[in-house]
Amino acid sequence: MAALIRLNTKHLKYFNDYRREKYMSATITPDHSEEYPNFRVSFVSEQDQENYIKLQEEIKKYITDGSNENISRIQRDEPLLDFVDFRTYKLLHPVNDALLPEKVCLLDPNSLRDFSHYTDQIYVVSERFKAVIESVEPSIHYFKPFELVDQTGLHVARYYFFRCMNIVDALIEDSEGFIKVNKNFTRHQKKNLTIFGMTISHLIIKKKIEKEKISGKACFHEVHINTKKIMIPDKVRALLEEQNIGPIIYNDVFTEV
Repeated sequence: MAALIRLNTKHLKYFNDYRREKYMSATITPDHSEEYPNFRVSFVSEQDQENYIKLQEEIKKYITDGSNENISRIQRDEPLLDFVDFRTYKLLHPVNDALLPEKVCLLDPNSLRDFSHYTDQIYVVSERFKAVIESVEPSIHYFKPFELVDQTGLHVARYYFFRCMNIVDALIEDSEGFIKVNKNFTRHQKKNLTIFGMTISHLIIKKKIEKEKISGKACFHEVHINTKKIMIPDKVRALLEEQNIGPIIYNDVFTEV
């Protein structure tokens, strides 16, 4: 059987070359390939469905309000919000717990998985995934429990809504021309940039990250990567792989130096 944690095939060669001698951090996403079925679940009530839509609207408004504040600063000829603070503002948006369901119905038992996306910066994870994160970094990240039930209402498993709460500034500038962008650009300014905050994923493969700045962390967001993806260090990847937790794909890998 193939390992449940796997690397995006276009990055496999680089990963194997580095993995023998170096530690690697990587962004992670749920594996939705044909090999693994989607996590087939549904809300148990119309109210939960309405709350889901409301939650999305609240998060979008919060982020939009921050962007509008930057626009107002431009109009007032004031400096834009600090780059790291603005990214942190967006990534660590507040969540109204009351809008998260207490029960979710599993439609297909064969689709059960340990890591799946819910909305924006909120993921759905199993007890096993939570245990790995908490074993490295207890009481730091957001975990809100809910009950996974079958279509008759019987208990299947305890699951969690999960949010990574670490923000780091750890990418290393190198001789290949990567320069960290510590500025919030207007739309006009961004138009002429080849790389803005590491948005071009295929260029990330050879990049490096400071091991000291992610030491002790189970997961994190790197502030210069213009993505919502969570990153995990090498030691956490190893724990997930050892326990066959997934299915998860490594999308972009970074050498820890």
